[in-house]
Amino acid sequence: MLTNRLKGIIITFVVLILLASGLYVGFNSGYKFILNQDELEKVAKQAEIAEQNPNQTKPTETDTDGGELTQKTEATGKNDIRPPRHIKKDTPGAVEIYIKSGWGTSEIAEALMAKGIIDEKLPFSVMAKLNGFSASYQMGTHYVLKGMDYNEIMYNLSLPAERAKIIFYEGFSYIDIKNALRKEGVNFNEEKMDSLVKNSSIFADYSFIRNLPTDQKERIFFLEGYLFPDTYSFDLNADEEEIIRTFLSNTENKLDNEKFKERAEYMGMTMDEVITLASVIQNEAGTPLEMYKVSRVFHNRMDNEDLLQSCATINYLRQLEGLPKVWYATQEEAARDSHYNTYKYAGLPAGPICNPGLEAIQAALYPDIKEPYVYYFVAKGDGTNAFATNLADHEANIAQYEDNWTNERIY
Repeated sequence: MLTNRLKGIIITFVVLILLASGLYVGFNSGYKFILNQDELEKVAKQAEIAEQNPNQTKPTETDTDGGELTQKTEATGKNDIRPPRHIKKDTPGAVEIYIKSGWGTSEIAEALMAKGIIDEKLPFSVMAKLNGFSASYQMGTHYVLKGMDYNEIMYNLSLPAERAKIIFYEGFSYIDIKNALRKEGVNFNEEKMDSLVKNSSIFADYSFIRNLPTDQKERIFFLEGYLFPDTYSFDLNADEEEIIRTFLSNTENKLDNEKFKERAEYMGMTMDEVITLASVIQNEAGTPLEMYKVSRVFHNRMDNEDLLQSCATINYLRQLEGLPKVWYATQEEAARDSHYNTYKYAGLPAGPICNPGLEAIQAALYPDIKEPYVYYFVAKGDGTNAFATNLADHEANIAQYEDNWTNERIY
């Protein structure tokens, strides 16, 4: 029969063995987990490089179920970690997750639960802490798949957010800009965006905005003309004010030009009048070189306090009503009672009718001097214009080109 002392020794020995075994298993598991995460990080980098260089050699097997992170190599038959997939908007079954500024793992886990991507918040939060993803999530729009494991979900949420790269062409109006944003999948509240574009005081921190007139009740969109045409990149869920400020920041850089300001002052114009004239020139001229001649026509007419009679201003009013462009203004169109109608009201329209580029702004400031007496122009139907210095020649040009005005106008 064992003595109490011997029993104590045996029990102590067993406990020590169990503790040692537990420590070994824990250390071994932890060590493997760390190695696994190191390997995952490596293959994630490889996946990123492969995505940028699609012609490089691909793995021998590709998993498509979104579940396991392993694949067997042909040479060894061993399970190796495969690169986690980058899920994009056009991936079949993609679910959108938008990470707001300031969100941590807890808020992200709640968003994932709300979309049915994960069932419980705690395991996801704990795993994020263990594998180091909790500090690497990036604000913005991401996509994941239902059935993905935590590593793949976290990997995708740590990638740069999905953005839309959009070209906004010279001559785009604010309506064209909204259409382009919508076409490329940018989500925005149109009413909120409209209210921002109509209320320039919100953006008074921009110097050029502070110089805009505030007493023009006829002006429809106060920021029309100042959403500079360029290539921009937007998160798919960008805030409306963020979108507008992206445009305005670029505009401020482009208009921060002392030569422009000095030339405008020399010509007796405000920069807002220059931008307004440039917007009409932009939509009337067929080529960059024509802009300077169109500018001369309009300057001559303004000097004589005559009507500009620009079809571009009529087409702006038509676009606001959802109507297509026309080649010429009918009597009915010319009678529209709007301060944007340059057939009815002399001088410049109530505000810009599009967002002009630098060439059009230059043309507004420096009208053509080679043909100083041009006073008329008419569309040829191919995107360019025929110019004249007198009414008889102008009417002859109309007779020559009016048969080309039967098709829908796209210029």
